[in-house]
Amino acid sequence: MNHWFGLSKVQGSDIDDEDGFFQVMLKYSHKESLIGAFFHIKGGGEVKQNDGLVAGHLYSVLDVRRAGTMLGMGNGYKLIKLRNPWASGEWKGRWSDGSEEWKKHPTIAHEVNYSDANDGSFWMSFDDFTGKFTAVEICDRTTKNDLCLDIGEGDGCFGPTAGCVSGCAAYWCLCRGARTIYFGNATSDKTETKAGCCVTK
Repeated sequence: MNHWFGLSKVQGSDIDDEDGFFQVMLKYSHKESLIGAFFHIKGGGEVKQNDGLVAGHLYSVLDVRRAGTMLGMGNGYKLIKLRNPWASGEWKGRWSDGSEEWKKHPTIAHEVNYSDANDGSFWMSFDDFTGKFTAVEICDRTTKNDLCLDIGEGDGCFGPTAGCVSGCAAYWCLCRGARTIYFGNATSDKTETKAGCCVTK
């Protein structure tokens, strides 16, 4: 089930404030749902902006964070991590790669696993995100709780053995198999509720 959300109003719900919209995005991100964001300009087409973004271009939303809440920073910082599918061309504003915000807040950088790499992925403040992007599309589907077997490709011949042992242990001993089969994610026409205060990523 795909949900289309305009940033001024979440379709099909009573959430019409930006903080409520952020809480909904945070909840879907926590579920590891697929999220995309884009913005249009008059005349259409794809046009590179001075701030590094490309209008008319769909970006992947990789992460949504309410960072700093556990560090006594009040409500923390609402941050969105996006990726340009071209793997090049990044946001140049606040919280972008190499920006002053990361130097001023090294604990936030550590919390969100920030790295300065020219890979098309970047962070933005939620305020800048809502000021630039006009729509978000979310696929109400997650692989977070799917049954899978990690064969640990980077661990050589030991990887498949470790993956089989841990996978079987999770399936049988931790009841992951029964939980996934009987209580799996079900798509819905209704928008997710807001994330609770304990959900920060």
